[in-house]
Amino acid sequence: MTPEDRRPTRVHAVAPLAECPLDPLPLYRERASTRGPITHSARIETYSPSIEGWSPRRPSPVLTYPLAFEERESVRADGEVRFEWDHSTLRIQVHWPAGTHAYGLGASPGPLLRNGRSLLCWNTDAWCYGEHTPALYQSHPWLLAQLPGGGSLGLLVDTPRRLLASVARDGVEFAVDGEPCVLHRVEAESPGEVLAALAAMIGPIERPPHWALGYHQCRWSYASADEVRAVATRMRAERIPCDAIWLDIDHMDRFRVFTWEPERFPDPPGLIDALAEQGFHTVAIVDPGIAVDEESDTYRAGREGRHFVEDSQGNAIHGRVWPGVCAFPDFTRASTRAWWASLVRRWIEESGLAGVWNDMNEPSVMRTPTGTLPESAQHRGMGGGEHARFHNLYGHLMCAATVAGIRAARPSARPFVLTRSAHLATSHLAATWTGDNMSRWEDLAWAVPMVLSLGLSGQPFSGPDLGGFFGEVDEELFVRWFELGAYLPFCRGHGEKHSPRKEPWSLGRTALGHVRAALERRMRLLPMLVTAFDQAHHRGLPPCRPLWFDDPDLWEVDDAFLLGDDLLVAPILAPGVSERSVPLPKNGAGWFRHGGEGEVWTGGQAHLEAPLGRTPVLARAGSIIVEAKARLHTGEADTLRTWHVYLDPRGRAEGELFEEPGEGLEEIYLRRRIQARLHGGRLAFHLEDRGEFPQPERERRLRLYGLEGGPREAVLPLGDSFELDLESSGGSWKSVFREIP
Repeated sequence: MTPEDRRPTRVHAVAPLAECPLDPLPLYRERASTRGPITHSARIETYSPSIEGWSPRRPSPVLTYPLAFEERESVRADGEVRFEWDHSTLRIQVHWPAGTHAYGLGASPGPLLRNGRSLLCWNTDAWCYGEHTPALYQSHPWLLAQLPGGGSLGLLVDTPRRLLASVARDGVEFAVDGEPCVLHRVEAESPGEVLAALAAMIGPIERPPHWALGYHQCRWSYASADEVRAVATRMRAERIPCDAIWLDIDHMDRFRVFTWEPERFPDPPGLIDALAEQGFHTVAIVDPGIAVDEESDTYRAGREGRHFVEDSQGNAIHGRVWPGVCAFPDFTRASTRAWWASLVRRWIEESGLAGVWNDMNEPSVMRTPTGTLPESAQHRGMGGGEHARFHNLYGHLMCAATVAGIRAARPSARPFVLTRSAHLATSHLAATWTGDNMSRWEDLAWAVPMVLSLGLSGQPFSGPDLGGFFGEVDEELFVRWFELGAYLPFCRGHGEKHSPRKEPWSLGRTALGHVRAALERRMRLLPMLVTAFDQAHHRGLPPCRPLWFDDPDLWEVDDAFLLGDDLLVAPILAPGVSERSVPLPKNGAGWFRHGGEGEVWTGGQAHLEAPLGRTPVLARAGSIIVEAKARLHTGEADTLRTWHVYLDPRGRAEGELFEEPGEGLEEIYLRRRIQARLHGGRLAFHLEDRGEFPQPERERRLRLYGLEGGPREAVLPLGDSFELDLESSGGSWKSVFREIP
């Protein structure tokens, strides 16, 4: 190689991928619905380095849909996008104006804002992580930036390779190991449109089954069927809302996947049926490591089918995980994914499990310097290559195979998978959580920006282990965990076996009362959560959004968030705090305390009391929030709807409600726009419906805010257009903002 050959290649060029075959994995691309990609108004351009012998026109491991990218004969101003290639690392430099605020790149402990930070995309088993942990369990090579002059920018690096993103004041550099790749640049007027474009590229999340939005109870581990039954019985005796109980690794025979410990779990179908009769769904864990044991049918089938990751000599790579020495499925191979799917299918059909938890799937390998498979290990699918190329996709491909198995076992039901390891496009396959956190106030505070960042990175279905996975928790911290978790997309309590117990009753009766109340609030908010997930499905919007979605001046706030379009949640995240100030987005007519006595704030900040057991939650003036009855689980009859109508200064309000059966794949739904207007002492409602979903018999109640004298309550009649005569009950009808004409 000559000195000239060693010089970095500095180019910036546009390479449209409209002709690129973007469907290399039919198994994992298979979708529950046939709806096409999300529509959006963003402009997408694709840049690629001009490197001899390399072409971007090949299957993408990240993108789900083939897109018609804008073809451009000329490129942007010199220096805005630059590539450097030294035959081992590709550096992509994107410049932006000073004052740009950058977000995304998946979950990382610390602030939501990424400016001044370097984050590594390399899926890592990060036990008890901290603010300086270089990488966590997932890789999201995507950055979302707010530009100082208005508008939003998205940058997607189309690679599964190890990537280091270094965010500076005037731009970002992505350093990609091993091979060239392309950069997709997305521009739009708003962050919502940029996220819609991302969802169009990687595939939108599917609507989850409704039970997956309830509370889930887990522990490492419930050691026997009797213990599981005892937990379920007490849940119902204490009247704690709960939809699922989870089984960690101790349900297995010697920690071997797809098995049951015969003495402690002698009748899995009987246990799962008994839990179902009480309204619980059962989710069980599965790891990728398969014990090396010639007496195991699973291992022998894997060896005979050459389904395991190999070394350069064609021998299966071995590593230590919970069962001991294990081999690891090569999920890049279509035949291996099909084999794994068959194992999942049989496991579910024989046991009756409702969901699957994919864990340790970075993959995590114990007692090794890197904690994972050797980067030189060989994969034989997707064009083949070293593990360094496929490492970040390993958990993603395992999810694809797992979902295929669930669908085969339950073809008419929506699959539910939780995964620890993921890549950018995994969100339409599985939910996720923030990993093995600790029972500390720091971890509680990190949970908010971590969930927000995952949502900004195309993964809207996430949450932390409530109570903290590792360590001891006191009553105050325990309650605050659940008060936050009640408003997050995924809500699961979890703890490890060497830490004190963390079931809702474990910290005493006072804490139990507060936890029960928090989970009851979640159950009442289920109609709003279902609606928010429909927005994620159709528009790419995460249920939890940063405040700067509404007001760019709040670019640094990451201790409060928007839930859906119209709720602002401001949890307590520090010890000994019983009140807090809440920054209010200026883009709104005002804010009411949700469910309060009619107090309203019209700008700046709201100062709110927040004793233990009370979370500050505000509702936007001009919104309608529809709540349900606080049931013990989603399978119980939903016989009540309460419409919280928050009038704006004009005496108007509107809201969106999405309803569906919530279990099967059929497209039966009702998408409803509710409009309310006060005029002449009469409150008129008009409902605009799309779709068809037979409405069960429900009582509808009104709670009206925005008038002097506090909230007014009434029973709402049935129908899609009706009026209430408010003057007949007397009192003052002046607006709390001003007199309504």
